[in-house]
Amino acid sequence: MLKINFLGALNEVGNSAIMVENGNERILIDYGLKVKEYPPKFPLKADNFQNILISHAHLDHIGSLPIFSSKKVKIYSVKPTKEIAKIVLEDNVKVLSEEGIFVPFNKNDVEKIISRFRNVEYEKKYEKGSFEFYFLNAGHILGSSMIKIEGEKSILYTGDFKLFPTTLHNGCKKTKAEILIIETTYWNKLHPERESLEKEFVENVEETLDSGGIALLPCLAVGRTQEVIGILGKYDINAEIYVEGMATKITEIYKKYLEKIENNKYFERGLKRVKFVRNRKERKRILKEKQKIVICGSGMLDGGPAVYYSEKIYKDKNSSIFLTCYQLPNTPGRILVERKKLITKNFVKNVECNVKLFDFSAHADKNELLKFIENVDPEIIFLVHGENIFGFLEELKDYNVFVPTYEENTFIVP
Repeated sequence: MLKINFLGALNEVGNSAIMVENGNERILIDYGLKVKEYPPKFPLKADNFQNILISHAHLDHIGSLPIFSSKKVKIYSVKPTKEIAKIVLEDNVKVLSEEGIFVPFNKNDVEKIISRFRNVEYEKKYEKGSFEFYFLNAGHILGSSMIKIEGEKSILYTGDFKLFPTTLHNGCKKTKAEILIIETTYWNKLHPERESLEKEFVENVEETLDSGGIALLPCLAVGRTQEVIGILGKYDINAEIYVEGMATKITEIYKKYLEKIENNKYFERGLKRVKFVRNRKERKRILKEKQKIVICGSGMLDGGPAVYYSEKIYKDKNSSIFLTCYQLPNTPGRILVERKKLITKNFVKNVECNVKLFDFSAHADKNELLKFIENVDPEIIFLVHGENIFGFLEELKDYNVFVPTYEENTFIVP
């Protein structure tokens, strides 16, 4: 008899964590935190387990792992998740420390937890006690995985996934399972048609460059930066592309694991025009010369180099700020899109440069979720990692569906 304890991502985006129990054995899947929430929100407590399976290296799925630095646990993930996780976790600790926000771990704890990582391969069987599990390509970012556990009942945990292809990835691996635990980030949204969105984006970038301005592209460091480089390479844009911040380290990892990017030719083409910004002198030169593309964090303009550049170009009618990911409510990026106001620690200003949002989502939208569920054909569905998920139930009335909450988070599977 299986017991599933949902420890996070309960009718909310982020904070992912799930404990699967089989008798006296326990296995933990992901242990993230709630991104952009201060002080950080951690999942419910997890204990008495020896192994952790990680879907991918975004903070909302791994951010709380250093809590277990003193435990003798092993962590399993697909290459190059370990290398990305190290950079992401170290950066998070640094940022929180600089902001004076207490968390129950430090850089040493990050180093300890990273040493517990073990690499696995897609579609290969692994056994730990009575658990038999597989990692399947999730099509979300480099190394992202859906995790399938085989036993009396088969369980498929999607993590974050994308069914349809993007510029770099072919989409997730299709499989069957009796129990489906599925992310629902965009259960009530349809993404724009991808090729049209890419063309509109590139046309806007080129118009900015032709006008003599700077095209500032605030991007998520992990996944989105590299996807945008791939899009610019796909359309063979004739301009220098400058990458700055944590995205430089992540891009180097993508370069290292080119063979694991299904559609790497566009990324390689884009990389030929990429230069990494290493110091303030280079920043000043870019701003002086203009007609450059600048990709840097953060994706929601709440910190990082993107804030520096936006403060310099906000009055330039020839320059543009093109946001490339979903903007959470009340973030500077959301305010910029909706009210055309730039809010930073230094000032609040009306913006004269061009502003547009291009949401190159690496998550499945409503249609993809429904199609994926149809393909899996599960007996039981658990909906996680989404907001107001109960609204999705009407679309799934032909299935046996549950929405775990903090009030009801433990389920026995006969």
